[in-house]
Amino acid sequence: MFLVGTVIAMGSYTVFIGSCSKALKEKVPRITKKLTWASSLVAIGLEIEAIEVGDVRYEDGMQAWFASH
Repeated sequence: MFLVGTVIAMGSYTVFIGSCSKALKEKVPRITKKLTWASSLVAIGLEIEAIEVGDVRYEDGMQAWFASH
């Protein structure tokens, strides 16, 4: 049941975002391209941050493992 609810929620959210995007594009034609670039840059920045934090945690874990052996 959780799966069905999740699929319905994600599908309706996608339809909502799509309709808002279409309405916004009619009023401001270049806005979707700018929003696409902005969201891409945010996603890249978050991924870089996640990789850096993950590396630090991995290195700390390896140092702790080597210190215990």
